[in-house]
Amino acid sequence: MTEKINALLYEWDPIDLRRSHVPPDEYMAEAKLIEKALTAVQNRLQLAEVIHGIFLSQCGTIFTLSIDDCLHVAQRILAL
Repeated sequence: MTEKINALLYEWDPIDLRRSHVPPDEYMAEAKLIEKALTAVQNRLQLAEVIHGIFLSQCGTIFTLSIDDCLHVAQRILAL
């Protein structure tokens, strides 16, 4: 599951790393944290909040997206 989440995050590319030609597993740390959180979330808004918090924690000020911006990827993760 972690690999699938990582692939979605890489496709979403919330901090615009693909332009720097980073490896496809660049978001693996965040994917692992998101996977751990899946057991505790009830809906896509809660997951979007978790995703937002993880990226803020991991990336600091270079992560500029809102919780609303995280809703689409949260829905896609829940559909896995």
